[in-house]
Amino acid sequence: MPFRPLPDGAHLRALAASIRLAQAQIATAFGLPAGEDAWRRIGLTPVLRETADLGLMDARKLAGYARRRDLAWLSVRGARPALDVAKVLVHALR
Repeated sequence: MPFRPLPDGAHLRALAASIRLAQAQIATAFGLPAGEDAWRRIGLTPVLRETADLGLMDARKLAGYARRRDLAWLSVRGARPALDVAKVLVHALR
């Protein structure tokens, strides 16, 4: 499903909810205690329909989320993000 901006950050909350569900499923599948190790097995790749789908503030929020959860990777597919957005994403997990 393509990443689509929604008012009041609803798209980011929906994305975070999906990732939490995936984390729980991965933890169960691998038999990981408390599921914390599952975060490092998750990569996040939103699919952009157009460059404007991911703004700088949203990129910063995604990068912060990826760092806090220690995700395996963060990338985008589809439309090419704006240069400032791409820079935030490139440095997100370094």
